Amino acid sequence: MNAAFYVEVLERLRKRIVRVRPAIAKSWWLHHDNAPSHTAFRVTDHLAKHNIAIVPQLPYSPDVAPADFFLFPASKAP
Repeated sequence: MNAAFYVEVLERLRKRIVRVRPAIAKSWWLHHDNAPSHTAFRVTDHLAKHNIAIVPQLPYSPDVAPADFFLFPASKAP
């Protein structure tokens, strides 16, 4: 995915929200990760132009990673 395609996706999403959920059309927030296509100038410019608020995403850090105890079962002493 590149920035140009992502802007098209965001525009389709914005139009759908306006059509389907007009009550929140001026107050919805977008949460996406820090992928290069999501943080590109073209994308941030589009979001600013349409007054779409963004929930900030922290950069990856092992300290804030979700617990992986479901992926790795606990080691039990014999």
